[in-house]
Amino acid sequence: GPRKGKPGIKMATFHTRDGNVRQNNLHMARVFRMMNSVDLILKVYEYRYQMDRANILRSIGEIAKLGPGRWGMTLVLYALLQLSTAFSAAGMRSLAGICSHPVTLERLEKLASSLMGVRWKTVETDIGGAALDVDNEKDFLTLSLMYRDWLELVNSRA
Repeated sequence: GPRKGKPGIKMATFHTRDGNVRQNNLHMARVFRMMNSVDLILKVYEYRYQMDRANILRSIGEIAKLGPGRWGMTLVLYALLQLSTAFSAAGMRSLAGICSHPVTLERLEKLASSLMGVRWKTVETDIGGAALDVDNEKDFLTLSLMYRDWLELVNSRA
């Protein structure tokens, strides 16, 4: 991330009671057990850029399609995640904390397990993930400048 005197890439995070967490693109799964969820997985991936308000609206539309018994808690948790992110970005940390308090990693894992019909578990790392992911030219240039520093940090933790 950005530091005094050094460029960085600010990644999106989810605000939960357990802390702010970054979604990573590394997944391990028994793919054939998830075949019934492939449409949901594709939609989540398609709408992953949540800074785009159209994707937020599309996500809400997809949540509404989940059907009875599934859309209520999903919509509540999604709304709380979005509100806490918005309040945090606006500098209203206390309101962000209030919105994120009901959202726990355990609750999100149970929801994902239910929606996908598999056991879903998050794994936390303290170094920032197993891969570097850039989606635009600015982030690529920042990565190019800071790659050696990142590699040094990773190697010092090994």
